[in-house]
Amino acid sequence: MAHIVHTSEAHGIDAGVMRAAEGMARRAIGLGHGADGIMRVAEPLDRTA
Repeated sequence: MAHIVHTSEAHGIDAGVMRAAEGMARRAIGLGHGADGIMRVAEPLDRTA
């Protein structure tokens, strides 16, 4: 994701949302969920979980 943030910013595109997603992915990986896929990153966003 870092390459997307870098490329976006290099072209003058706001990468704030992508930075937030990257942070969430890094937290999930840090908690040992690196092999679980992107849905593990989205799980905290589900208010019914």
